[in-house]
Formats: sequence, C-alpha cells, structure tokens
Amino acid sequence: MRKNGPIADALIRRLAAFLSSSVLLFFPSCYIYIYIFAFYTAIVGACLYGLLNFPRPSVWWASLFLLRKEAACTLTLPHARARSVLFTRAAYCATLLYTSRCCVTMSNYAYMAPDELVEMLDNPDLLSKVAVIDCRDSDRNIGFLVNSISMPTISCTEEMYDGLAKTLFEEKKEIAVFHCAQSLVRGPKGANRFALAQKKLGYMIPAVYVLRGGWEAFYHRYGDVRPDLMHV
Repeated sequence: MRKNGPIADALIRRLAAFLSSSVLLFFPSCYIYIYIFAFYTAIVGACLYGLLNFPRPSVWWASLFLLRKEAACTLTLPHARARSVLFTRAAYCATLLYTSRCCVTMSNYAYMAPDELVEMLDNPDLLSKVAVIDCRDSDRNIGFLVNSISMPTISCTEEMYDGLAKTLFEEKKEIAVFHCAQSLVRGPKGANRFALAQKKLGYMIPAVYVLRGGWEAFYHRYGDVRPDLMHV
C-alpha cells in the first residue's frame, strides 16, 4: 500500500507534463506518427500494469474504459491540435491506471461535509459517539475544534495510532473524523493509518471519516456563526 498516494500522483502528473512538453520542442510536426506510437505504447503499458496490479477486475475495466475515451477524444481532434496534445495525452494515459489504483488502496475512509459534522455535534445522542482528530502540527495553534484530539501526522508513530484505536474502541466511539488544514494530505494520511491500526487490532468501530475541506472550510463556514464549536 502506498503511504504518500496524493503526493506521488501529483509529482507523476507534473513529470509527465514536463516530459511531454520537452519532447514536443524536439520533434517537428512530421513526426506525428512517433507521437501516435508513443500514445498507444503508453496505453498498452498502463493496461499491463493494471492487469498485474489491480486487486479487483471491475476497477481495472473501469479505468481501461477511461483510457479508451482518451484515445477516441484524441483521434477526433484536428491534425494541428492533435500534434500539440497527443503526447501529453499519452503521458496521462500511462499514469491513469497507476493513479486510479490509489483509489482502491486508500479507500479506508469516507468524506464528511462540515455541515454533517455540525449536525452530529449538535445532537446530544451522537455527541458522545463522535471523536474529532486534528492531524495538524504547529498550525493547530491558530484554532481548533472543541474537544478535538491532537494527533499530528508528521510525528505520530504506529504505536500511537494503535493506542488511539484502542481508546476510541473502549470509549465506544462510533465515528472518528480526521482533518488537517484543508484535508488534502495530513488528514487523509492520518485517517488511513488509523484505519490500518483498526484492522490490525480487529476493531470494527469507529467508522473513519475525513472532514471535507478541513479546518479552513469549517472555519470559513462556521467561524462567525458557531464560535461555540471552536477555540480560536
């Protein structure tokens, strides 16, 4: 399982764009057939990767369908435009199945909107069953949700996640909501590591969520109208 899926995918996409742009500078328009060859070579390579690595055939076929759409879209473009985008699409197709695999391996949690969390925190019957875990480090000092647990992803060890999983299970928490500043890297990574600890220890609860938009989205929406939910 990849531990830095979102970061790795972003780097791969940027590298693909850089390489495709560099190649277009050196290959003149008469080499359109080289672009086409590279395009289909990328598709074949991505398909082989998916065939060898995907744990679920349905996900592999869905990704292969997206590849076919990419090819069809490219081949319908005018010649001049196709010359400028064909290699970029080839590079994209080469990473499509690779990045799609992240959706399979990182699906240990679901997303929760800020208004859904507020609804739970306002419900007396649910309040005691919800745990909010803040995955930020020093930027937590700018403000945090009331009663949230500080678990900085950057410094937490496997043993700390094991301990958190055991504590929340013993407290009969049914929902664990992870977040960071924008819930792009630290929040999802913390949620994933917590879910792995749960599975290792055999705990079925709590259900794991990531707060969509993180602290910034929550504060932007409720900072003025619900100051009782946060310390700033």
